[in-house]
Amino acid sequence: MDGEKYLGWFAWALATLGRDLEASHAAAEAAYDTESGGATRAVAEVAGRNATGGPVAVDASSIAIAEWAYWAQTRFGISSADGLRAARQGLAVLDSSHNLDTAIASVETDMASRQSLGQPVAAPVVAPAVAPTAPMPYWRRTWVIVVAAMAVTAVFTAAITAGLMSGSGSNSPLGKPGAQSAMAVTVTADGNANITLTGFPPDTNVYILVDSSVQVTVRTDSSGAAQTAAPLDAGGHQISACLDFQGVMCPATDFATRQP
Repeated sequence: MDGEKYLGWFAWALATLGRDLEASHAAAEAAYDTESGGATRAVAEVAGRNATGGPVAVDASSIAIAEWAYWAQTRFGISSADGLRAARQGLAVLDSSHNLDTAIASVETDMASRQSLGQPVAAPVVAPAVAPTAPMPYWRRTWVIVVAAMAVTAVFTAAITAGLMSGSGSNSPLGKPGAQSAMAVTVTADGNANITLTGFPPDTNVYILVDSSVQVTVRTDSSGAAQTAAPLDAGGHQISACLDFQGVMCPATDFATRQP
């Protein structure tokens, strides 16, 4: 797969369609495959818009690299080529260290070094506005936490594939291989969602999003477990336990309803 071309379509899907992460990859894959088959860009865009579900054949490494590269582009204002280079560096460090902070720091240090030496990193890339209520629904609020940790070796391939698709009980791409990230939600009479997390990375901040908005932050203990509560309005709500403010990587998601 042409990583730069897929990254371009992934960024297009995020900027244009305003879909969740899984659907954005589906759109990017459909558009990429259509254009690669000889169709015009306009036809490829139609294919992307018509795509449903999640990615079908795009490999886990390409998914991980595209997400890290998109983060690097919008974080540092660099070209897609430099974004891909940063993504591969970050993932390589993550694979060897199994430490998200170390991987992030390695990319940030490299970027700072390049800038201090006056090495060009191409023209700044402005993160696209995707929705009027959230200018950057996938990368909003802060750049402190990068897209979730995903390794590219065979050891973590299954974890990447399963953990990328948000859902309670999916394989977590962080922590020990094969660890199960899960979230149990109980709605109380006073309108709070009591949340219990298990199988998350130990000693890590987890951001609880209710309908894509951060409500509370909780830190896991040494076993990767945590408990917290978030207020709910009447009606149904999607609750996600994410490893970033932006809601990009959410190893566990549930749906809860508060009665009026």
